[in-house]
Amino acid sequence: MPRNLNQLKQNFSNPASKWKYEALESFSPRSVVVRMGVKEGMVTKTRYRRLVIKRAVSDTSEDTLRNEIETIQSIHPAEHIIHPLVTHEYPPLPNEVEGAGGGGAGGNGPAENAADELVRLFRRVRLGAREAIRDPHIPSRLRRGREDRRMTTRRVIKEANLTALNDYPYMVTEYLENGNLDRMLLRASFHRRPVPNRVLWSLALCRMAYGRPSAEDRAAARRGEIPEPRLETIPPNAGNPRGLIHGSIVKTNLVFGSTGGFLEHGLVPSLKLIDFSQAYMLEDAGALKRNLYFMGQLLFVLALGDYSNEFLEESIMNPTVQNGIMTTATLLYELEQGDIIDMDLKNLIGFWMAVEPDMLVNLQHTLPLVEQAVATRNEAFYAGVPRETDASVRAFLQIMLYDADDTPPPWIQAVEAIPPVPLPLIFPPPDGFGDGPDGPDGPDDDDGDDFGFGPGPMDFHAPPDFQDPGDGPGNHPVGVPFPQVDPQPPLGPEHNFDIYEDEEDQENADPHDDLYD
Repeated sequence: MPRNLNQLKQNFSNPASKWKYEALESFSPRSVVVRMGVKEGMVTKTRYRRLVIKRAVSDTSEDTLRNEIETIQSIHPAEHIIHPLVTHEYPPLPNEVEGAGGGGAGGNGPAENAADELVRLFRRVRLGAREAIRDPHIPSRLRRGREDRRMTTRRVIKEANLTALNDYPYMVTEYLENGNLDRMLLRASFHRRPVPNRVLWSLALCRMAYGRPSAEDRAAARRGEIPEPRLETIPPNAGNPRGLIHGSIVKTNLVFGSTGGFLEHGLVPSLKLIDFSQAYMLEDAGALKRNLYFMGQLLFVLALGDYSNEFLEESIMNPTVQNGIMTTATLLYELEQGDIIDMDLKNLIGFWMAVEPDMLVNLQHTLPLVEQAVATRNEAFYAGVPRETDASVRAFLQIMLYDADDTPPPWIQAVEAIPPVPLPLIFPPPDGFGDGPDGPDGPDDDDGDDFGFGPGPMDFHAPPDFQDPGDGPGNHPVGVPFPQVDPQPPLGPEHNFDIYEDEEDQENADPHDDLYD
């Protein structure tokens, strides 16, 4: 890996280049990911831009990166996946000149087909009397007839000296500056702040993204065009979703984008899925269930602030019946930290973490609930809950997401830094472990605030139109049960769903499925 990293650094050390090497983003036995940016002063009247290059580092890792490129291209332009800009899947043939085709950089392959996308990223558009670099979410009508085509694919590839990387596949993608889900959860655990329900609802909707491109998108891809990013939807009568297994839905592979552009992301930024190198197809009913099971685990640890996964591991080992479903989300219902979680959200997580083999998951049943929750469960809905106000949610995102140090302190080199910034007044400072307002830890320390979660459900006052069966301010509202899924015939032994054999299944999976041929 050091040899490949040095090669990438040298690739961007050309003094005449507009690009510079900034930092190593991540590395693994399969690939190395680096961040590059435009040198200061090299592009005038434009905003500073960053891109990311992911490159295979060995002959054995070529197939995994090609598999990732093929998978991303098959579900692009979904808003909730990483946005590819330039892909180089195969080195040019020995008898071909660089840039003359064969998929080489600057030829007629994938890199050349990305020309329009790079122009969209780097062009200037005139908005009244001012100029600005075009972000991916600026409406297309503002671009027509006023394009700055100085930054073309051929020129970027030449200036970044990407042809020097042609010995292994590489992919250039957008840079998402707001960090990943792992960093946000780490910072929230450090500050002992629970994730607001409104943020959890938004992240749940992001994870229900539907990655099947439309017929128009597929036709545009065949013409070599790159459609605009768009929100995924489930069209009526869509049939069964594709059995695409991501293979590595973990906290570090979920990265925050930016706010704006779409109504549902006006407050909470979108959460994008990256690293499709282990993706594979599983043509049975268990594919969607596998993906949602691991997405439910992510929401579980976010809801309980379980950065170490201690609660998750214990909960998985002790499944119970909750809301009429056998689920592994047991501790979400039993721990005190779970008392502040919206009951509908609890039931959604419990539904996703269900372990009943004959129960099929149908997104069309649960999507309306999540969409309605994101749209309507606002500050007024959670009246009387300080952590759910607009100001509190913005402050939470500012501290846990946006105010991140680039240089981690020595005691936590392996992860992002947690700056010692003071908490805003809307977040009362926690009283410390085992030392509540009624004195040190002991028989009388029953305030329930030792972990900064507040007094639990006592600060929740259900609005009049949200049923509270206990008829008291201290009881958490109970959500409406999920609609029953239509009865399905029993699955055969070939469709057995075993969540504990997922890693073994991944190893035996063929990274190149017939879907991509």
